[in-house]
Amino acid sequence: MPIEARLILDSYQHFLGKSCIELTSSKTAAQMLYEAPFAVVAHDSCADPIFAYANRMAQNAFEMNWAEIT
Repeated sequence: MPIEARLILDSYQHFLGKSCIELTSSKTAAQMLYEAPFAVVAHDSCADPIFAYANRMAQNAFEMNWAEIT
């Protein structure tokens, strides 16, 4: 699994005590996170944060493609 997806899923589980996606299909967790019906974004810890990850819903919400948003 790509490191971004693993960090996002692990952080969500750690801080909220539950999984943000249910791993029940033949798709990988990274695919399911990218195709989730809700926006998922992650950013670095700089004073002016830069997105490191944005799933398809987030890209649509911000009206940007992968290259533009990350």
